[in-house]
Amino acid sequence: LLKFLNGTNSYFFINVHPYFRWSRNPMNTSLDYALFQGNSTYTDPHTGLVYRNLLDQMLDSVLFAMTKLGYPHIRLAISETGWPNSGDIDETGANILNAATYNRNLIKKMTASPPIGTPSRPGLPIPTFVFSLFNENQKSGSGTQRHWGILHPDGIPIYDIDFTGQKPLTGFN
Repeated sequence: LLKFLNGTNSYFFINVHPYFRWSRNPMNTSLDYALFQGNSTYTDPHTGLVYRNLLDQMLDSVLFAMTKLGYPHIRLAISETGWPNSGDIDETGANILNAATYNRNLIKKMTASPPIGTPSRPGLPIPTFVFSLFNENQKSGSGTQRHWGILHPDGIPIYDIDFTGQKPLTGFN
């Protein structure tokens, strides 16, 4: 697959959900770090790169793996990312405030001009798709599996969001 993507100058699409990484071990990863806010950083001991959010750390891990396999120039795109707006009682951090914060900060990062990129690929744009447009109230599984949308199934917004990235984060209710 990587050989094909490299030869066609295509993107490698990945689903990346910092929520799952954070929720499995919230004692070792700051919620602020996962939500693109605060002053939390992580310095990679092997590369010396400084990370200011969990998404970039996760993206760069894929980029480093592709480089190790001999494909250092394949472009990365995010086929889905987001944060659940609700969940079961034991699904910590799955709420409307965190979902809105994550998605608003994600959009601000991905629409920045010039592009921000990641610490290993600064300045490169990363095409990104927010997951999901609608909550899926009839989907089976845990509560979080049904609550990744920015809209209820009837189309009513769950929270305000600006896909242009131009609205100041302080301008939301």
